[in-house]
Amino acid sequence: MKKILFLCPHLSTGGMPQYVLYCIKKHINEYDIYVIEYNNISDTYVVQKNKIRNLISKDHLITLNGTLDEKHDKLISIIDDIKPDIISNQDFPEIWLREKKILKETINWLYRSDRPYFIEETSHSSQFKVEEKKWLPDGFAFISEYFQNYYKKLVDLVQTSRIEEYILEKKEKPNRKEALKKLGLNPDFLHILNVGLFTPWKNQKEIIEIAKGLTHYPIKFHFIGNTAPNFVDYWKPLIDNLPSNCVIWGEQSDVDVFYSAMDLLLFTSKMEANPLVPKEALSWGIPCLMYNLPTYNGVYDKEELVTYLTGDIICDIENIIKELKQLNVVPIEEKFLPYKKISHHFVLKPRVSFDAIGKGNYSILFIDNDTGEILYEGKHKVDSKNWLNYYSVANFQYFINWKVVIIKDDEVIYSKVMDLRDKKVYIEIGSKALGDLIAWIPYVEEFRKKHNCFVYLGGPDRYFNLFEKEYPEICFLKEKQEYHNVIAGYHIGIAEDDPRRRTKKSWRLMSLQELAATVLGLEYKEIKPKIHIESEGFKSEKKYVCLSEFSTLNCKLWNHPNGWQEVVDYINSKGYEVRSISFEETNLMNVKKHNGRSLKDTISVLLNAEFFIGVGSGLSWLAWALGIPVIMISGFSKPFAEFHSGLIRIHNDKVCNGCYNDPTIPFIKNNKMWCPRGKNFECTREITPKEVIEAIDQL
Repeated sequence: MKKILFLCPHLSTGGMPQYVLYCIKKHINEYDIYVIEYNNISDTYVVQKNKIRNLISKDHLITLNGTLDEKHDKLISIIDDIKPDIISNQDFPEIWLREKKILKETINWLYRSDRPYFIEETSHSSQFKVEEKKWLPDGFAFISEYFQNYYKKLVDLVQTSRIEEYILEKKEKPNRKEALKKLGLNPDFLHILNVGLFTPWKNQKEIIEIAKGLTHYPIKFHFIGNTAPNFVDYWKPLIDNLPSNCVIWGEQSDVDVFYSAMDLLLFTSKMEANPLVPKEALSWGIPCLMYNLPTYNGVYDKEELVTYLTGDIICDIENIIKELKQLNVVPIEEKFLPYKKISHHFVLKPRVSFDAIGKGNYSILFIDNDTGEILYEGKHKVDSKNWLNYYSVANFQYFINWKVVIIKDDEVIYSKVMDLRDKKVYIEIGSKALGDLIAWIPYVEEFRKKHNCFVYLGGPDRYFNLFEKEYPEICFLKEKQEYHNVIAGYHIGIAEDDPRRRTKKSWRLMSLQELAATVLGLEYKEIKPKIHIESEGFKSEKKYVCLSEFSTLNCKLWNHPNGWQEVVDYINSKGYEVRSISFEETNLMNVKKHNGRSLKDTISVLLNAEFFIGVGSGLSWLAWALGIPVIMISGFSKPFAEFHSGLIRIHNDKVCNGCYNDPTIPFIKNNKMWCPRGKNFECTREITPKEVIEAIDQL
């Protein structure tokens, strides 16, 4: 009989040890099975370890103790002694190493090229990235089809790949009252179960918040899972302030007793690979409320017993009540919740809707939670039987860390601070211009990282392909593509109306990048975006300079007569070629024309340029983003308006200039000949070729 050795990071109670137990039961008649527990985390939480010990030969379960150096020597000795045919490694070695649970020398020995055994890997983490892989096994045993697809690049590099999924047969529930009485529970109450180690990613905190809103109902919440000392900072404040309808059971050796008795599973975990808890619950026919995580690969979408959580406490409470009513085992009376029928969102303008709970005077306060300032108060007097559908809207479209409070007759009946973590947020780019998107995209990513939220980016999608591969965590929407269930939304763009509608101050007084930072509530600092580059760039025997004369308005152009040609002639005289990369056709002499090309070709030419000369246009922003030195000839805007690093800006402040950044002058963007002070574009007309040539000499 062949020998298989399961190499486990630990065997403390949890999903991975339960999976190993499952695999042992499944293959116990096929192999002589050995198990090594590399790290003994606890002598207390040993449910699965004890079950494994009872299944295999007594001396076949080995726990390594000592330092990592001592474990290294012991592991080599044990493997040399056992001579396994297969080693089943229950996590990627890169994860072991990252968590400092093993020595690099140990991994190198295990994965040496002349190893006499077949090594197969199984990973239980949803956080590992393909590009982090350094050691290759002979094969993979994936816990679900999602991971086989996710690690497709790795699958192509090994001998074998298979799916070893935890599958459970359907079980028959016993009589409800008898099952509950075995646990000493009142069958006149509805019982909701949660199973899992008390940790932030298992998210018991959310269940406790839900429980607080259901104290008026005959419902009990039961938590099965250990409170490990390394997570005491998470679970102790929760347990110290536990509502009366919550029961902590700790670790249990036979969780099936609870599954068989409970009415509903509430699984609020937000970081899972292929969790066993909902599988166990569904095998018992228990309705499940859980998050729809990408790692589930849609396997629960058609499961009648699964309802997806929304992350909105009010909505999820209503879904729980709905599910429990459908069971029809305990009557549920309609009773008022402190925040029943209250909803809110922060999409462009924050809006709060509520159903009144009786006659009285109601106020909805929209508060900046960072300063405590009440920015808007909506008042409603309720004196009739029509108590439904009251709402207030605050006319602020930029990011504010909102707190919404509802007061009835001087008593606070609802208070909620906006929380974007793990929520969907829509951000709209309100411009078709290439330069605007280049300027703003890095702040969308900074917003996503700061709030740890899911960002849907909309607006004109013409240039989205420049960024999609560089910002994989942002969902780039095609134009008119729908998005749903967003909790907040922001519009980055320019507007001539009340600045407090879109930004804290007029966009005319900010740089283009500061506008995005201000709308999204971020600290402003200049950030270059990452742009997807598909080639090493255009090859030329001679060094060359790129330029573009054009932009959308005449005030943006360099209006000095014959200025461009004099500059071209000077560059040529220095032995450099000049390449025109504008979309518009150039009439300049002695230049290489790359006009009307695709943006991909334009980037290719720009990449190997010595520098770029342009005006306040998208190609100047593109060159800057690609790391090419830029000479910008500009007078219509103030020097603060564009980027600063890698830039020589030629600006004449002795003549009329900066109308673009003057909030007293209406900006008419559709008027190509816009020169509001009637000075015939002297802002750039008075910039001489000599000034530009001096800048060229600097480079």
